[in-house]
Amino acid sequence: MTGFTAMAVGAGAFALPLLGVLTLLTSKIASGAAGAMAQRLFFATLLLATVATFRTMMAGEPQWLSHSLTIAVMVVGAVAVPAAGDARPVEGSR
Repeated sequence: MTGFTAMAVGAGAFALPLLGVLTLLTSKIASGAAGAMAQRLFFATLLLATVATFRTMMAGEPQWLSHSLTIAVMVVGAVAVPAAGDARPVEGSR
């Protein structure tokens, strides 16, 4: 494996998780028309992560673990993290 190929494969293991977390945060922070666009970008990234995970698992590449962890973080984050407009006060605070 050449140096450039090794660097590209290594960067791919970090690029997809970084993109996934950034689109998750953007979809939770943005509102209005920008929020709708951020949500579409989030779902596109989720689909990309799913396809990349499937491909790396079928090829037996070691990046499948980071890609599947990215899917897990994106799904849990989409469900568990409230959006900026959905924030509620903590019980007992006034």
